[in-house]
This record gives sequence, C-alpha cells and structure tokens, in this order.
Amino acid sequence: MKKLLCYIIFSLLFLLPISAKAEVKIESTSLNGPLKVEEGTSFTMTVNINVSGLSIATDSTLGIASVVFVFGIDEDVFILESVSAEGFESAAQEVNGVYYIASAPLPNNNCGLGVLYCGNYKAELKFYVKNTTLNSSVITLGETGIGLIDVETYQTEEDVIVKRYDEYKPHSIMIDHKKDSEVIEPPKTIIIEKTEKPKVTETPKVNKPVIKSSNALLKSLTVENYDIKFDTYLLEYTLEIEENINNLSIKAETEDEKANYKVVGAEDLKANGNKITVEVTAENGNKKIYTINTKVKEKKSEKEKPVDREDEPKKEEAKVNKKFLLYLGILFGGIVLLAIFGFIISKIRSRKLNKMLDQL
Repeated sequence: MKKLLCYIIFSLLFLLPISAKAEVKIESTSLNGPLKVEEGTSFTMTVNINVSGLSIATDSTLGIASVVFVFGIDEDVFILESVSAEGFESAAQEVNGVYYIASAPLPNNNCGLGVLYCGNYKAELKFYVKNTTLNSSVITLGETGIGLIDVETYQTEEDVIVKRYDEYKPHSIMIDHKKDSEVIEPPKTIIIEKTEKPKVTETPKVNKPVIKSSNALLKSLTVENYDIKFDTYLLEYTLEIEENINNLSIKAETEDEKANYKVVGAEDLKANGNKITVEVTAENGNKKIYTINTKVKEKKSEKEKPVDREDEPKKEEAKVNKKFLLYLGILFGGIVLLAIFGFIISKIRSRKLNKMLDQL
C-alpha cells in the first residue's frame, strides 16, 4: 500500500505534464459535509472531482490511472478515521503536516479495459471530533491531480498524462460542546477523592484510527487435479471435467491477510448449476467474486478415434514376408534353371565325345 501511495504521489505532484493530446481535464472539485458537529462523535466529508472528456465506451483506450488530492485539518480537533472511494483502492499519508489521499482504480471497472477508470471521482473521509475548547474549525480541500494513461501508447511512467487543479475549498465547521449545557453553576464545595480526577479536565481516550484495507483480491486459486491458469485480475474461468465428477476441492489465498473468502458450490456442482463462486471480503467490507464454470468433456465419436497403431507393424511384417518369399522363389527358380542348363550342356558334350571316339 505504501509503494502504491508513493508512486501515485510522485507521479502527480512531481512529474510535469508531458502531453496535451487528450481532451480531458478536471472541471471542478467540491468538499461537502456537516456545518456543525458534536464532541466525541464521528462525521463524514465527501470529496467530489468532476472530470470531463472521458468516455465509458468499451473501445476507449484512455482512462484514470491514479488520483491524489491534498487536505488540511486541525489535528487538535479532528482525527482521520478512514477513507474510501467507490471503484478505487485508497490510502492516506501525512507528509510534513499535510494529508495526501491517493487512489488507484480496482480491476474490472466501468471503463471496460480492466485497468483504468472512466468518469467522476467521489471519496468519503470519516473524521472523529476530539474534546476541544474551539468553537469552530476549518477543513480545507487543496491541490488535486489525476494521472491518465492511454493503453495503446503507454510504455513507461513518463507516458502518464498529468492533469492538475489548484483551487482551494475551505469548509468551516461549528463545534458543539456537550459540557457547556451540563455545568450551569459550579458547586460551593467540591470533594475529590485521591483516586479520581476532576470531570471537567477529564479527556476521553481516543485510539489512533486505523484505515482498513479495501483489497479483496486473491493471490492464488487452485482446483485439485485441474489447471485453471489463475490470474489475480481475471474473475471468471471455465473448467472441463469428467461426467462422473460432482464435487471439486478448491483452495485459495488472499493478497491481504486480513481479507477472507468463502467457496460456494464446490461440494455439489449439479445443485449449483455447475458453477463455483469464491467470494472474497476485504477488511473494510469490499467484496469481489471469482467464478468457475464447469462443463462435461465431450466424448470423441467413432470416426474421430485414432487408428490402432498396433496393426501397422503386422502389415509391415506381411509385406516383408511377401517380398522375402518372392525373392526366395526367384532364387530357387534360378538355381533350378542353372541345374537344367548344366545338365543339357553335359549331355551335349558327352555325345560329341562319343562321336570322336567312334571316328577313331
């Protein structure tokens, strides 16, 4: 979270605008909340940043990649308890007495690109009112900035298009002191035990507020005996299973250790429409649902069955045997012919020899 905050603050407050090609700008900002609050209670302020020139069309390539705004409060009067912005993951950081609120868009938002956010920005800041002697205090919304990314051209951090808005919006709040109406006239005699402190000077203990995480993403998701090629930002998967399978073993791990998850449908696929859902709940209640759709593997038809390779060696052996017998027959025939030819020649020679002997 700190790395995210530092990156966004650096991008928006220290980088100079490098491009003016996008017709996008901050039209206005506003800070809204109660005009009067009571000691010991909490209240909510709303910050609105109106941005013009962004389209939510699915073919849009330009969107908000980060938002940062600055506000100032009297820390002796108010304590920042939490900050949240719909569609964003947000964090607060104090730097040299100034508070920075940084937000980065959550995946699968309304921009249709999975990484950006298109539209106006709204954040809610919750404050606690400490005991104070002041009758009023001021909360001020200061400098505001957005970082824009064109996904078709973005390569490095230098490609971020920065838009800034410098108008300041102070909001004055009256403080209602509960004890003013309780003490009308001080008593003539005050008896105080040694173990007690005067109620007038007693200050309630206020624990330092903790900003709850809104991270509802999974770090890992596995299905026993199957590979779903898990991606943290991909919320839907399709899995082919055998016909006789009606339950699956699902294991998951959240990115934030304070988040928790619940698996529904894995124990009885048919009863749940062959769908498994993994619902992740962040520390602040933000939810995200991963879905695994299952379907039965299609059986291969007889035509698609592979040819039995075991028959091929037999055919080859038959061909070899036929050739061998053919060659053997030719060889045997040749031997027989040679024998006959030799026999005829020997007969002819013996006749000639007999004639020569008769003449002698």
